[in-house]
Amino acid sequence: MRSVSLFLSLIITSWAVANTYTHPDPAFKLEYDPKDWEVSRAKVENEDPSAPQKTLVALQKVKSQDSYHPRFSVVIEDVKQFEKAGQTPLQSYAQHARKFLESQNFGNLSSRNGKDILPKSQQEAVEMVGTQRNFGLTFRQVVVVKDGKAYLLTGACRTAEYQKGACGLDGLFTSFEFAS
Repeated sequence: MRSVSLFLSLIITSWAVANTYTHPDPAFKLEYDPKDWEVSRAKVENEDPSAPQKTLVALQKVKSQDSYHPRFSVVIEDVKQFEKAGQTPLQSYAQHARKFLESQNFGNLSSRNGKDILPKSQQEAVEMVGTQRNFGLTFRQVVVVKDGKAYLLTGACRTAEYQKGACGLDGLFTSFEFAS
């Protein structure tokens, strides 16, 4: 019984320290621990209005890993320009995102599909993980499509830390949900 109450107190404590970042339009939210993460860009200043993609939020880890701060961002883009016959909008945009990673010298690319990737969104998503050897980074990208918009969630950290599970990105991905 004592272990159950200890477990419940740990859960309650973790909820108490989590902040929720909510983006008003398009409406989504995610949770982060302000001791570990800080919002580095909630409103993108001087972004080119003609650019097809828009950064909605960017977070960075407070503590660096070997002078690199792990990062997480949410970017949105109209999926219509990527649609291909015989593919769903999600498949088309995921293919576009994968080609971009490949063009940037990402290797060891793996991918998977499922509703469990972003469990709170309750939408089918595609996850891609790859390494960028030039910088010693691993990127995890998740694509989900809603209302004609592709959401590209990207987390990046040092490859050694990613392999140990020490980046702290999982909570950001699993807490992402559409607010409407």
